[in-house]
Amino acid sequence: MEFKILLMIVAFITGTIFSHLSKGKKPKVRKILEQITVMYLLFKIGFLGGGELVCQQWQTICFQSIVAVVASSLWTLFVLVLLKRWSSFERTTQVSIATHFGSVSVGTFIAAIAFLEAMKIAINPGAVTWLSIMEFPAIIIGMWKLGICPKKLLLIMKEKWTLAILPISLILGLFFGKSLPETINYVLFGPIFIPILLYFLFEMGCKSSDNLSNLKKDILSVVFVGVLVPILGGIFGSAIGYWMGYSTSGMFIMAVLMASASYVLAPLCIYEILKSIYKNNQKIAKQVVSISMALSVGVTLPFNILIGFELYYFMIKMFQALPILALFGLGLPFLLAILSMKRWR
Repeated sequence: MEFKILLMIVAFITGTIFSHLSKGKKPKVRKILEQITVMYLLFKIGFLGGGELVCQQWQTICFQSIVAVVASSLWTLFVLVLLKRWSSFERTTQVSIATHFGSVSVGTFIAAIAFLEAMKIAINPGAVTWLSIMEFPAIIIGMWKLGICPKKLLLIMKEKWTLAILPISLILGLFFGKSLPETINYVLFGPIFIPILLYFLFEMGCKSSDNLSNLKKDILSVVFVGVLVPILGGIFGSAIGYWMGYSTSGMFIMAVLMASASYVLAPLCIYEILKSIYKNNQKIAKQVVSISMALSVGVTLPFNILIGFELYYFMIKMFQALPILALFGLGLPFLLAILSMKRWR
């Protein structure tokens, strides 16, 4: 295992231990530092990715983006079908969980980029656009399932202005990414990146530990949703990347995005939606979102960082060696969905 990857894992585990010992108490200074860290990492991804996108054919980027939207939409529906048959959660919670897991995790994406850099694997520049657009299909499907107009999403986007950092930095990178002097580039993205990344992972570890207490459902449903669903998503994403002819990094990023679960935009949207539905009982909205967040941050996030990355990378190597496995991986969610729907009858 690469030393940088080991450092990432240690930082994450340290955060979980620290949060447990401090009983989840978080000073205001740390909250500000976490926000600054996230803003910096999003800016780095967007700016450098935008610089690389200049060198790509727009037809390729647009086609890959369409594939990402279709994949995200299909996966959200697959998760909803699987939850209906194989989990003990009630319907509203199922929709919330499917929305979270059909969407993507910025934190997991950042860690995945660092994983590839530590492995010295060139990063697919189109992956930045995938991250930017794959949050929304799941949220729109979740709104549809809950009977809410998508206009609600625009109001939430206005409140959460930090979500605009990635697209803005992407545009800046398109125009200035390649013309930035080497000295400035080194100061902005050189030695300071690793310490900032490690602090970010430390905070992710804390967040993971803080949310675990919200899981009071039976252990089988928790393991199924928090671990098995991401593995299936990783298999499906890797297979999509393979048959689309993506590079190793493209396959890996697609696998990670499909295996991740949102803890930023999806919880905000679902919470606001449920508050409008349960006007006389706000506790229900909070409880539903807390379960979804506990699964996404408390179980899936640590699983992906500690185990999933290595697992998805291994699967990619297997697909490249035995293409028949990639064909099986592409059809697996469809097969499981069909079997699950038959069991309803």
